[in-house]
Amino acid sequence: MSNSKGCENMGRPVSFVETPLLRFAYHVTGSPSGRPVVLLHGFPYDARSYGEVSPLLAADGFQVIVPYLRGYGETTFLHAATFRSGEQAALGQDLLDLVGRLGLERPIVGGYVLPSTGPVGLTRRWRLAGIRPAALAGQRASKLWYLKTWRRRSCRR
Repeated sequence: MSNSKGCENMGRPVSFVETPLLRFAYHVTGSPSGRPVVLLHGFPYDARSYGEVSPLLAADGFQVIVPYLRGYGETTFLHAATFRSGEQAALGQDLLDLVGRLGLERPIVGGYVLPSTGPVGLTRRWRLAGIRPAALAGQRASKLWYLKTWRRRSCRR
């Protein structure tokens, strides 16, 4: 099912990459040389929920990657036999696979609302992979404030 409205809302066409289990659909905004920021949506939202935030972060020099998590948008399973699970460990592994496949170095990861906050909480495994989680608070209206506040704090470190 095509999601052209979502493409327009994000300002970029949907890109695709294959990981061991998924054909990930995602939007990318900003400079390829910018520090990567991966923004994860939660239920019942999708990648389009970052349509207003992504360009602001891109304007600040970040490369913003917003994937459609498993079960959302045009992200699909590669094999019919793959177990369909939405548990936190599966979503966390999906993110590790995506980051590795895209070759992102030390990405910043943010999210809001379950299921995105679960993978953000898998910090020990992610830290070993060089991922720096940044959990964001929940309401859509306050997303930008949390992103900008967190970004200011994280840039000082």
